[in-house]
Amino acid sequence: MGLSFIMGRSGSGKTHICYEEIIKKSEENSKETFILLVPEQFTLQTQKDIVSKHPKKGIMSIEVLSFQRLAFRVFDELGGTTKKILEETGKSMVVRKVLEEQKSGLKIFNKNMDKIGVVNELKSAITEFYQYNLSEIDIEDIIEKANKSPLLQMKLQDLYLIFKGFKNFLEDNYITNEELLDILKDVIIRSNFIKNCSIWIDGFTGFTPIQYKVLKELIANSNEVKVTITIDPMESMNHLDKYQLFYESKKTYNNLIQIAKELNIKSEELIIEEEIPIRFANQKALAHLEKHLFRFPYDIYKEEPMGMEVFIADDLDKEVEFVARKITDLTRYEGYKYRDIAIITGDIQRYDLFIKKIFANYKIPYFIDQKKNILSNPLVELIRTSFDVINNYWSYESVFSWFKTGLCNIEKRQLDLIENYAIAYGIKGRKNWEKVWDKPYPSKAIEKDKAFELEEMNQIKEKVIQPLIDFQDKIKGKGHKVKAITVALYEFLRKLKIQEKLEYYANEFNERELLLLERQYNQIYKIVIDLLDKTVEILGEEVVSVKEYSKILQAGLEQSQMGLVPPGLDQVVIGDIERTRLKDVKTLFLIGANDGVIPKTSDKGNVLNDMDRELIEESGITIAPTAKQKSYEEQFNLYLNLTKPQDHLFISFSKLNGEYKTIRPSNLVNQVMKLYPKLKLSFEEKKDGLEYIGLPESTLKYLIEELRQYKVKELGPTWETVYNWYFNSEQWKERIIKLIEGMFFENKEFYLSKETSDKLYNKVLNNSVSRLEQFLGCPFSHFIKYGLKAQERIKYEVSMPDIGILFHDSIEAFSKKLIASDLDWRDISEELRDQLVEEVVREVASNYGNQVFFSSAKNEYLIQRVIRITKRTVWALQNHIKSGKFKPTDYEVSFNTDKEKLEELNIKLSDEHVLQLTGRIDRIDKYEEDDKIYLKVLDYKSGKSSFDIVALYYGLQLQLMVYLNVATTLEKSKHPNKEVIPAGVFYYHIDDPLLSVEKNLSDDEREDELLKELKMNGLVLENEEVIKLLDSSFETQSNIIPVKYKANGELAANSSVASKEQFERVLDFVSEKIKNAGEDLINGNVGIKPYRYKKKTACDYCSYKSICQFDPSLEGDGFEVLKEMSRDEVWKLIEGDKNPDERDL
Repeated sequence: MGLSFIMGRSGSGKTHICYEEIIKKSEENSKETFILLVPEQFTLQTQKDIVSKHPKKGIMSIEVLSFQRLAFRVFDELGGTTKKILEETGKSMVVRKVLEEQKSGLKIFNKNMDKIGVVNELKSAITEFYQYNLSEIDIEDIIEKANKSPLLQMKLQDLYLIFKGFKNFLEDNYITNEELLDILKDVIIRSNFIKNCSIWIDGFTGFTPIQYKVLKELIANSNEVKVTITIDPMESMNHLDKYQLFYESKKTYNNLIQIAKELNIKSEELIIEEEIPIRFANQKALAHLEKHLFRFPYDIYKEEPMGMEVFIADDLDKEVEFVARKITDLTRYEGYKYRDIAIITGDIQRYDLFIKKIFANYKIPYFIDQKKNILSNPLVELIRTSFDVINNYWSYESVFSWFKTGLCNIEKRQLDLIENYAIAYGIKGRKNWEKVWDKPYPSKAIEKDKAFELEEMNQIKEKVIQPLIDFQDKIKGKGHKVKAITVALYEFLRKLKIQEKLEYYANEFNERELLLLERQYNQIYKIVIDLLDKTVEILGEEVVSVKEYSKILQAGLEQSQMGLVPPGLDQVVIGDIERTRLKDVKTLFLIGANDGVIPKTSDKGNVLNDMDRELIEESGITIAPTAKQKSYEEQFNLYLNLTKPQDHLFISFSKLNGEYKTIRPSNLVNQVMKLYPKLKLSFEEKKDGLEYIGLPESTLKYLIEELRQYKVKELGPTWETVYNWYFNSEQWKERIIKLIEGMFFENKEFYLSKETSDKLYNKVLNNSVSRLEQFLGCPFSHFIKYGLKAQERIKYEVSMPDIGILFHDSIEAFSKKLIASDLDWRDISEELRDQLVEEVVREVASNYGNQVFFSSAKNEYLIQRVIRITKRTVWALQNHIKSGKFKPTDYEVSFNTDKEKLEELNIKLSDEHVLQLTGRIDRIDKYEEDDKIYLKVLDYKSGKSSFDIVALYYGLQLQLMVYLNVATTLEKSKHPNKEVIPAGVFYYHIDDPLLSVEKNLSDDEREDELLKELKMNGLVLENEEVIKLLDSSFETQSNIIPVKYKANGELAANSSVASKEQFERVLDFVSEKIKNAGEDLINGNVGIKPYRYKKKTACDYCSYKSICQFDPSLEGDGFEVLKEMSRDEVWKLIEGDKNPDERDL
């Protein structure tokens, strides 16, 4: 029985002394056992170190153990406990189960118990209670004393219920890892193994209360116990201050001294007092860091510190690039092995992706020392989404999340096919997935003959979802035993051949030398099956619902981690400041020396915050430290890590974080700079470039950066040589050419070949007017939509075009009902009019394609809104008709110049090509007088549209004039002996305008105001008689057409009118415009040349921006800016001889 201390600063050789003593004594006395007790995460590395230092390269009588492994070792001897150990995953599942049971009694945690991470935090709180030996009575006592904080009281009341439920569940069957030590302390006295051993304890920065109890028994019952303490020998062991660097070391020393006093034994001390610790014998600058870091007062290092560097990077990418270059230099030019180098940071997650990408380019072997969460693995996703499908009643999101795990026996093309169909028809619910899909895909852009795709989809669908249906059928019902659900889940995984698929992927990764991924995929199946086994073992006889089971299993999956063994011997270790145990290294990189990373920002998600912990401490209960206290512990961990390297220390930080937001350097950087005034700060700075030239993969990035400057300055000789190397390399030539093409890319327009154009559009072009307008607005968007027939995915939702179609079809149906019922617009009553509107809107909506208007309460409300607006529209249209002499005669007039025998409207583009116009005129009104027929053409618009003669000139508003031309031609064919005269063309905006409530209007005034808001806009024949035929209800300004008279009886300048000759000329102009557009189209123009007119551009509502990649800032890109003009200027151009395709830019 005895207690000794080995004390000294970091790097003084304490661990080395332990190893030497253990090895020497084990050789002298082979019958005695020698234990080296270290933290759990250090056991593997420590075993390797002992073996490598032992002359016989073996450790027969030496055991490297953690506290937990020591407990198992003693239990092996004595029989130990009959209870099973509840590991961390088991704990999480039990906590989840207890939460469900105690839900009604919880005040705080019942609201967010389903959120990811909450179960883990509550489990951590319970673990803390065990570690600090808190009982239910202790918690009740704290609750009583915490009257200053009602919120803390409610938290503790919840924790009390959860803790009590947790302990009740364990009762006689299980114990936690923390309770293991409680049992261990009671049985050590009976252990011959302990009585016959000597113990060295190394690598701990402190101990929990239960660990101190175990240590007391070890000291009392073993031959001897030796403990290493990291401390400056000059420090007073009696002066304890929580915020001292060596506070934890002093506290440990004093607690152990107190134990020695209680056992009535003397303690001994071996104090290593060398001025310069042995590790830094050849590195004065690092020795100075060890002696003065985080100490006050401190001495300044007056020389330039060799082997130290602080690097400032622009961003995380450049920071990791700096590290990769330095490692490459050290291994290439200075003879270092990769295993001589380590990287530490306060946030591995932040750098994970950058390290993987950049180290792969530099071919640096590395191992990231962290346990990997398994939640992102496809198998875990498959299990989670399988339960989501069942619990969410086969919702779209859950079903396709399940499909996309990659483990469901479906190819990507098949998945796209099924997903497009499901989105278009809003497929959800198991019944809709089980039944045969027989409706064609709702798209005119896709060929009608798609029966083979329907057949294929149904076959694939049935094959893929059948295992999931079988799984659901086995577990349907209100409740099942956990074991029964788990067995069904296992059978489901077996039916999907998951193990074989994961093995296949692992082999693929192996062939591609992705060794870490290979190991992950080789491990995951066993981890999941082990978890299922634990679930049955712990909760097998419990009866739960499927939803509850999925939550319990999710809690276990969240806690499960994958421990990855380093895949090689010679590699850079990348670790966490707190967790990672570094062996002796020659070079250390501390990355992420930024505020918030070092020291780490406290986790606000903890169940008990700092204020809670301070209040609990005031009640006399010891628990885990606050975030502030932890920050001082982190200082100590930093001290230990920064004093690990023998030769080099590189500290780096970034100006920007991963989201490219500005971040400050850590206070650590300031402290280091104060210690070393001559320590230079390094920046990303290219000189001759030689330091950036290495492997082809890593050098390429820097060559690209140089090439980007090529237009500004010539390549230097170094980079010109590098460029020539890539260009002359068979392996790299093609890639460098593509990169250069991308860098100097100009989005130039190009033309399709005649053969390609004919294949896409045919020699007889059937084009709508809106299609030609799109071509004139941007040839490329026309090419994508009508040439390649690319379209956005059709969704089972009401879109603006759907609403527009519903309005149009409803007005058409209303008009046809009037005709069928022999009713007249002028005579129909308000009551009957509104009744008919309601009927037709509902009829049209119920017959609409995929019946999306009745898919939700929201869409049902939308129908009511459409009814209201359509009533307003029909009211306004009736007023328009009653105010004039024109009579509606034709509705929704569909025309095809071939079918309608309108040969004169066929536009010959070449000897082989003809343009045939197609379209649909919403309404044609007529007025006949003697041998004259006046025509009025009306187009309904659900979006706001204003007739603009300038837009017409540029080809952006051809529709009304083409419709007028068609209507005139049709009428002439019917009445060849009569003169057909255009009276006007109009847009009517379908709307229900709001009037100001501030105006106190009568009913008649209100109607006048509404009619003003709903006035048609367009172009009217400049003829007083015709104007009166269109609207005879006004004297100076019409509420119906865009006409106004001045006081002297002349038309006002803002009246939108044109003479009969101007109408004729504009019709000719439009025909010529269409012909020119058609010729341009068959010649293969697919240029990316969108227009910009006033504030509008062709790109505003374009669906193809991601395809064309149009960027006005790029050279070669740019809008075709259309000049604004007055109406008089445009009429001069239209009436003149200027070619209508010559736009004024």
